[in-house]
Amino acid sequence: KKKIEWLECMPLWLVAVVKTRT
Repeated sequence: KKKIEWLECMPLWLVAVVKTRT
């Protein structure tokens, strides 16, 4: 279940990276 935890957080920080890149 821990894997799903960081996996669910992935999109969160991923969106932040995309926003900073753009």
